[in-house]
Amino acid sequence: MSLVSAWLLNNVPSWLLLLGLIVLIAGAAVLIQMYVRHRFPGLREDAHNDVTRFAFTVIAFLYASLSGFLINAMWGRTNGADATAATEGSAGMQQAKSLTVFDKADSDRIRQSLLDYAPAAEAEWPVVARGQTYPEAGNALQRRYAAYQEVQPRTSTR
Repeated sequence: MSLVSAWLLNNVPSWLLLLGLIVLIAGAAVLIQMYVRHRFPGLREDAHNDVTRFAFTVIAFLYASLSGFLINAMWGRTNGADATAATEGSAGMQQAKSLTVFDKADSDRIRQSLLDYAPAAEAEWPVVARGQTYPEAGNALQRRYAAYQEVQPRTSTR
């Protein structure tokens, strides 16, 4: 993917991209038709016009192809983001459900690290969508890992 298209997909709303694509292609079709009719005045008549019909067929095909690629790319990004969010959420839920296997002090420390991470992760999504980084979420994640690493098992099961 080129830098321009990556920038467009990251910084311009999808509805605006689609509207721009429609205006660009329809405008190009009208301009090409005006040029061809000006260059070949005989085409202004309402007689059978193969050139115009062929041009519109090609433009319609290009429009359909580009729209399909754009929709496919946006759908893939949406599915990828949904999968990432679902994975992260289920991992957090599983960690919260597993707190009962730890001693009270360890369980409280891990629970607090999970509670600190949740709002940081939630605040990270819109920041990352704009192409920026959000170090607070990374720091909260490191504190969560540290909370697990500080656990001192007393037996083979704890």
